[in-house]
Amino acid sequence: MKSMFCFSVCAIVFFLLFFSEYLRVFLYQTPSSSLIAAFQTNQVKTSFKLDIKQDVIVFLHIQKTGGKMFDSILVHSLNVNTPCLCIKPIASGCRCRGANGHIWLYSRLSTNWMCGVHADWTELHECVPRTLNYLEKNFDGISLNRRYRYITILREPVARYLSEWLHTQRGADWPTLHKCRGHLPSLADFPPCRKGLTWINVTLEAFMNCSTNPARNRQTYMLANMRQVNCYNLTGMDYDVRQKKILSSAKTNLLSMPFYAMTDFMNESIFLLQHSMGISLKNRIKINPKPRASSLRVDQQILEKIKELNRLDIELYDFAKKLFFLRLKSVKEDKFNPSTN
Repeated sequence: MKSMFCFSVCAIVFFLLFFSEYLRVFLYQTPSSSLIAAFQTNQVKTSFKLDIKQDVIVFLHIQKTGGKMFDSILVHSLNVNTPCLCIKPIASGCRCRGANGHIWLYSRLSTNWMCGVHADWTELHECVPRTLNYLEKNFDGISLNRRYRYITILREPVARYLSEWLHTQRGADWPTLHKCRGHLPSLADFPPCRKGLTWINVTLEAFMNCSTNPARNRQTYMLANMRQVNCYNLTGMDYDVRQKKILSSAKTNLLSMPFYAMTDFMNESIFLLQHSMGISLKNRIKINPKPRASSLRVDQQILEKIKELNRLDIELYDFAKKLFFLRLKSVKEDKFNPSTN
């Protein structure tokens, strides 16, 4: 009797877990007709066949989004004709080149941070072409017929922000400022939050209270073309107008990406990666459990303040999630109903 009771409980728990996961995905896989109409067909149907003789995947790696894991998938698991050759234990010791010497992947693990640590959209567009010319020994600067395929990975903004705080609190850090038109922002426009080399043991309150903390709306700022708002010069443009332009630019650039992943939907992201680029994976991907920040308990009042500080990221993430599941739906329809192509 006792064993039957335990079996029944286990069966109910399994069913609830399965149903919750099904419901989580199903709700986003059935978008409304008004949402579908908000995007153009070529913004939803973005699949292409990866050609490593011509294409260059440029991975825009935003901090604390699970980018290291995703970068590892790119260098170790893509089933391409000339896969990356990696030398362990060198962190950036992967050589991702086609038979003609063409570099087909720009990322931390393949080329290291040659355009800056966690370079953003603006830095990468200014830097990647000449960096690849240098690495491929194209010193004459001859225009090569490269097709740049920018991709990224996004994470729920509050969890990402808290994860960056925990990372900073441990004493780890990155260069805080990004270049635009070849120059760093002035210290007058963006005074640093920390006084020393690190911000170790920083409290969440202090982390939130620094108005120039780049953790705020980091995903939006890193995806935007900062040249459209005169880089990081805060004079000459109304603050609210500037924020709207930055958000609009980030959405536009995200729309132009043929693929992007989402940390909270990694299984779906891996499926979309394969079918967006017309490739397969060499091995089954093990999804890491939810990171510490995802289970961190925060007072409701503080949580609301974090949301307010990251309102651009929250709007961008909501936009990205809707587009992501529209693309997923489109790919599945094409895959399972080939006659509709």
